[in-house]
Amino acid sequence: MKFLKAAWDNRKEKKTWAGLNDWALAFIGAPSFLVGTFYLSVVWKVTPELVDLSQTHGLPFKAILAFIFVGGLAVSGLYFMTVAKRCYGLIVERNFK
Repeated sequence: MKFLKAAWDNRKEKKTWAGLNDWALAFIGAPSFLVGTFYLSVVWKVTPELVDLSQTHGLPFKAILAFIFVGGLAVSGLYFMTVAKRCYGLIVERNFK
């Protein structure tokens, strides 16, 4: 038990977003923006067609799975866009304010 407590107390601290340099933020933020934009554009294009099809044909099991997949894609896109926004905000705060 003492070994586990010592290992827990001596663990490394995680770096925060603010602890990264500008280049690291740029290399994380730019691909996050691209991936998030792509995911959200797919969701934006597919959702109206999916809703129209579900109104005409009902909600079979495959339609429910499609809605779950599109919802997961939307959540993933929002996560990537949030990471990109945080990186952008830190870069602007450090260099332009």
